Amino acid sequence: KLALVSRNLDSQKDIPVLLEKALLQNQIGYFYYRSGDDENALVFFKDSFKSSRALKSKHGMAVNASNLARIILSRSRHFPVMEKEIDNTVELLEAAVKKIVGVAKPPNPEYLVILKNYLGIFYHYQGFHVNGGHHRLSSTAKSNSDQKNILEIALDELRKKQGAIQRSMKAFKEALAVLSENGMERCDMETIVRQNMDWVRRMTQMPEKEKEAGQESENFTLGWQARYLDALWENGPKHLSLLMEAEKMLWQRPEKIKNLRPSS
Repeated sequence: KLALVSRNLDSQKDIPVLLEKALLQNQIGYFYYRSGDDENALVFFKDSFKSSRALKSKHGMAVNASNLARIILSRSRHFPVMEKEIDNTVELLEAAVKKIVGVAKPPNPEYLVILKNYLGIFYHYQGFHVNGGHHRLSSTAKSNSDQKNILEIALDELRKKQGAIQRSMKAFKEALAVLSENGMERCDMETIVRQNMDWVRRMTQMPEKEKEAGQESENFTLGWQARYLDALWENGPKHLSLLMEAEKMLWQRPEKIKNLRPSS
């Protein structure tokens, strides 16, 4: 039946047909997912998301974004981290969240929690598992021996990763806030979100009591490296001061550094 639906539908004039198309795409994607065919499931969930977006359907965007996130997350656990797929999924999740957040009282707040939780997870992946600057560093090393360019790229990537971790923690906190605002505390969803947030906190050596909102925490695993790279551009007392800061950041929490081991 989907093959009979026109590809050139008007989102204003053909709303019933476009809605049926979005539903069919979602259901076909679901059947592929249930049968273990992730590749085709991704194709139809993405198509359904596009149709839902054209309809400005908050529910359709949320459902398909969460379905896509579930598959990409599952695949990333068994295959090398898929940088492009993760970045694309983050964009879809952010678009769905933006659509729902604009509503005073979302009809299905649990979807907002699910989306925020997935965002927290994928921001974490961007911070810890995606090496966005690898190709930039490789090309620079081959074409130019200028160490300054290499260090500038490395420092830029470290700061991007820190930003990703900050966004991860923020997403988890916002998910918990939605649960609290809608009287959904002490449920399985809250437990899952808190576990994910605690895991990111442990991975980044972040203290239990973070700084006030608006202040950046410097207790990230990569923080000392950023300080070290900053020191390379300074001379005299400033150079020594930054090196001492880097050393202090690296060793101030040795008990937690020793516990950062991969789980079996």
